[in-house]
Amino acid sequence: MNEYKTGVLIRGDLLKLTASDEKIKILFEGFKLSYLNTLLKVYYCVRSSEIRNYNVFVEDASIIYLIKAKDATIRISENMHVNWSTILHVTIFTFVEECLAFKKNLLNSSFESSDTSKILKVEMTDEDIKINKKKNFGFLMPGNEQHPQCRQGFDELELSNNRLLSIHYDVVKFVFPYKYNFAQAFSEEFINIIKWLKVLHKKENSFHIRKNCLLDLHCFASFLEDEYHESLKRKRMLDEKIESFRRTNLLLQSEKINLLYSKLAKKNAEIYIQRSQQLYQKGPMRTSLCTWTLEDVDILAIADSSYHGTQRVVNRIKELDPESPYPDEGIEFTTLWARKVRCSVTSWTWQMRDFPQMPLNIRELNLWGFLIGAEQEASPRARRTSIVQINQPWSDFTVERSMPSLKFYHDLTFDMEEMTMAYGPSWEPIMSQISLAMEMISRPSLDPSPALPWWDKMRLLYHGRLTIISEHLNLYLRASLDPYNTTEHMEISWSEVFIEWTNGKVLTKGDLDMYVHTASKYDDIRVLHIPHLKLSTNFNWSCLGNPFDHHNVMPCAPDKVPEYSINQEHDSYRAFSLTKLEYFLFI
Repeated sequence: MNEYKTGVLIRGDLLKLTASDEKIKILFEGFKLSYLNTLLKVYYCVRSSEIRNYNVFVEDASIIYLIKAKDATIRISENMHVNWSTILHVTIFTFVEECLAFKKNLLNSSFESSDTSKILKVEMTDEDIKINKKKNFGFLMPGNEQHPQCRQGFDELELSNNRLLSIHYDVVKFVFPYKYNFAQAFSEEFINIIKWLKVLHKKENSFHIRKNCLLDLHCFASFLEDEYHESLKRKRMLDEKIESFRRTNLLLQSEKINLLYSKLAKKNAEIYIQRSQQLYQKGPMRTSLCTWTLEDVDILAIADSSYHGTQRVVNRIKELDPESPYPDEGIEFTTLWARKVRCSVTSWTWQMRDFPQMPLNIRELNLWGFLIGAEQEASPRARRTSIVQINQPWSDFTVERSMPSLKFYHDLTFDMEEMTMAYGPSWEPIMSQISLAMEMISRPSLDPSPALPWWDKMRLLYHGRLTIISEHLNLYLRASLDPYNTTEHMEISWSEVFIEWTNGKVLTKGDLDMYVHTASKYDDIRVLHIPHLKLSTNFNWSCLGNPFDHHNVMPCAPDKVPEYSINQEHDSYRAFSLTKLEYFLFI
């Protein structure tokens, strides 16, 4: 228990320690940790299985430490349960602080022996130690075969070696459940907890969308259409029978006719339910709105002193983004890092529902280049507050959040064997669903300003040069309104293509071909062929201010909107937002 009368209860059914000259082994069984907010006079010793309320539970685990190899292995054989909370963390934190304070006071109160010498003196003569130019001392440091391989291909590195962190996964899968607000849980609550932990532990000085889809829209739409026509047929048959019965029986009552129609409506509902259940049972229902699949991913990021430090990184930013005017007074950053990166992917696909054609398909991708991430320090108006809830006896904690976005400065090259993209009007409904689902994964800004369009977001967040080299680049423009149709589309094909995208300019070189695909004998007709085409596209951004001056763009917190914006719509991006876009093509 700590001074706030809160504490933890630890119970272990078995704790076994075995040691030898080669290894040390610790075995845990039935380990439980519970949070206590009351102090009882008597605590009964019971087995861990009888403790119902707990925060940590390890059923069976062991720790094996190899002495010579200095290698530790933690094995969890059975179940493990951890329920972390702010109140539990503060309780353990205060308990540890009290123990450290007790230790410090105990050491300070210990007396000094009068026999202890206060002066240590060592005398050596030339006859005792003699060092010549020969190798007297040698140190052998452990190496790693992967270390020199990772550094190959990176030029102009000042450091002779780097610390290496290697992480390997056979399969990594991220699933976002339907209507689960991941952005609120991660961007708000999780980041608040991280910032609170940084404040709490800060030391004084002396960093496939899963959607529970209703049904297969194609099959379901066909089913509804068919059931509608079938219900009309049943109603038509009933009308004919009633009409024929009236010819022989003129005394047919209207109440009886209404009863027949109500029974027909009930029968239609029963048939609808029965057919829909049969539709469900035909095969497994899809559970993903869209799925990104990457195979054989290898990512390497390397740091070096040649681009480490604020001033060196700022100089690189000016080189990568020369069009943007850098403020004379400089910029303060809360996040600033620079890395040389290299990445390889065997296959990268984007699948929407179970549509046969994919919006994106990339094979044999290799990426390399220079990448900088920078988040500008927020002005007072660009800072908002958020609450971290902590139970009694502590009070809630207020953390300050920064609203500016993380910007990227880059000089990246994408080299791929083949890249295929597709789009068409038949996919617009599913794209709208994906856009709505993404708002629960990446939350929009809390700034009350109108949302920025796509082009303005690109100009605000990404700066530098992007180079794409591909043997084949295909763009399919779908013509059919059926999302399952793969026969009717126009194909724009580039061979041996080179694309360079810089601020306001896109340069494309390669052999251009255009084909028309239809479900007829005129399929696969080439309508255009231009070899060695050089196509330059220049963009002219029309804004109230400098279209490249993104450094002065600063969002505003909802509770700090300026007074002059009360009678008009507030827009933090008014001078930066696009009013008109002109583009020029040069062949």
